[in-house]
Amino acid sequence: MKIILMSSHKDVRNPQKKKAQKVKREIIGKVFISLIVISLILIPVIGCDGPTQQNVIFEKQVWDPDTHQWVEEIEAQVCTNVRFSINITNWENYGLTNVIVVDTLPDCLEYVPGGISEWANYMEIVGNELTWNFSGGPVIAPDDTLYIDFYAHVISAGVNENCANFTATTPQGEISDTDCATVIGEPYESDVIWVANSESDNVMKIDTNDNVLGPYQVGSYPRALAFDGTNIWVANSWDNEVMTLDTNGNILDTCDVSANNPPTHPSALAFDGTNIWVANVQRANVMKLDTNGNILDTYDVGGGPCALAFDETNIWVCNFRDDNVMKLDTNGNILYTYDVGSAPYALVVEFE
Repeated sequence: MKIILMSSHKDVRNPQKKKAQKVKREIIGKVFISLIVISLILIPVIGCDGPTQQNVIFEKQVWDPDTHQWVEEIEAQVCTNVRFSINITNWENYGLTNVIVVDTLPDCLEYVPGGISEWANYMEIVGNELTWNFSGGPVIAPDDTLYIDFYAHVISAGVNENCANFTATTPQGEISDTDCATVIGEPYESDVIWVANSESDNVMKIDTNDNVLGPYQVGSYPRALAFDGTNIWVANSWDNEVMTLDTNGNILDTCDVSANNPPTHPSALAFDGTNIWVANVQRANVMKLDTNGNILDTYDVGGGPCALAFDETNIWVCNFRDDNVMKLDTNGNILYTYDVGSAPYALVVEFE
């Protein structure tokens, strides 16, 4: 009787079979490695959930007025405006179509018209949800960027994350992304009270320690004051001009509001979070200026506009010669006229 010993590691009976098995293992190993390499190449291209967007960059940021940079988070006082930017940059070799951007503002923020590139014709506002629907509109070409810019008003304190998302169509299918920016609403704190002394042609300020500071000389017959969050605005009525001061009382600039047809006698000022409004009592009109003092437009109102107010949405004008008050949108359109008592001369907004 012959006994043959078998081993899993050696085949002493058939050397050719052993060689064939070795070659087979080498081939299987090479195929396996090739499959891994192919998978590593294809995964970034096709993705797990659809086409790639590694070369499409979606950013939501907020402007920091202190550093003059776009950042992810800022602190902002209640009753001031913040500026947001949404950018979609396409580094692919094909265009992006049917782009839709949706931005939902948190409860502490309220949309304010007037962004530099807000694409108003493609924009829809429902509550606090802002939607830009570019379906059938602009295509984001290769190496191009779509910029969206808008303002929001801080209406309450707290930490609030503002998120936006977008979808777009590519030759490979639909892509999407989300990005957020944070606004920390700080309670409004009044540092000083400014006073215009019309007969003395100067202004003064009263600080929180009850100190009266100044006077600071301005123009002739200062009749109204406004604060834009950075500078003080003074309406020098008899000079037919509006003047800006820093918070130390230094004169920064002067804007002629006579429109080459004096006198206009500016008598009231208001800041709408973006622009300065001026009521010209002698010309029955109001002007809108940017914060650099450039006149953006002039709008006819009633006789003797002598007071202005902003209710976070609309501009209110007191026309004392016509015994009425008008409500305007921030584009200067008259929305409604209210007949009131004789010679109305002042306005105040009561906020809840």
